[in-house]
Amino acid sequence: MGKKDFLSATEKKVRKYLRLKENFDPKKEIFVYNDNSKEFFVSVYLLRRIFHKGMEIKEVKNLENFDFRNNFLIVPWNMEREINILVQPILNKKTERPETISKELWECLKDKKTNKKIVKLMGNITEEEIIKYSKEKKLAGKIKKEPLNPLVKEIIEKKPRMKYSIISGLKILEELNR
Repeated sequence: MGKKDFLSATEKKVRKYLRLKENFDPKKEIFVYNDNSKEFFVSVYLLRRIFHKGMEIKEVKNLENFDFRNNFLIVPWNMEREINILVQPILNKKTERPETISKELWECLKDKKTNKKIVKLMGNITEEEIIKYSKEKKLAGKIKKEPLNPLVKEIIEKKPRMKYSIISGLKILEELNR
């Protein structure tokens, strides 16, 4: 896949996710949680490309006073992070906060009321794709690799395309568990 095709495919994935996201209806502004990660910078860039100048994008650094009742919050995310969080309860029976997620964001994710207003914009994009996109567009941010669960890592090393199957299966299990 060429450079232009890759960039276009990544943007298409994000557009599709936003289109299919239930209840996501930003009015005049979009709030994005800023953790200075590569995911944050790619998210902001993609949102600006998708919504052009019709939507104001605001950074949120502190979630303490964020109004979840009236606003959606886009969080920096990737497929590996989603896999780690979804696989933890199956393997450990206890979900622990990953190192790459701040404590205040973790609390919001665990809360059922605020979780409905959180949009994991790039949950269907792999970390490698985010890193590649970030480098191609010369976006800033800490390029810190997401540590994967050892069992999942072993499976993915043998069959890299298995990530998509794992995430699909885990999301089905999560829906059944609700």
